Amino acid sequence: MLDMVLRIYGEQFDVALFCNKYPEMAISNLFKKGELDILGNPTEFSGFDVILVENETVINGLQKTKQFLDVQEQAFTFLKHNEVNCFLDLDVTVGPAGEMPAPVNLSAEFLGILHHCNISVEFSAYPSNEGA
Repeated sequence: MLDMVLRIYGEQFDVALFCNKYPEMAISNLFKKGELDILGNPTEFSGFDVILVENETVINGLQKTKQFLDVQEQAFTFLKHNEVNCFLDLDVTVGPAGEMPAPVNLSAEFLGILHHCNISVEFSAYPSNEGA
């Protein structure tokens, strides 16, 4: 299964201004520059996460993400012009030992949309809880 999280952050990123300008973007995990992280170190950036999909098939997850990016195009234009970092984290659940995960095919069209929105891609793999 697939989870997709959009991480948006920047050293000089005014999160409050962005949230006021684009209130329809449902944010989570808000963090501010200077706050202590879970290890007790000061955070270097301000930003937030947007949970796009949770526990979805790859096809459904990519379609929902494409729809979100289409609707939020103005917000991403704002972020791009303000040099804010955007990463799409694709979190894939890996099955039991010896089982291969399903491939994640990112089409040229999807990658073009990410490029247009100035979004980089990260891949994360997490072990399955099955059999635990």
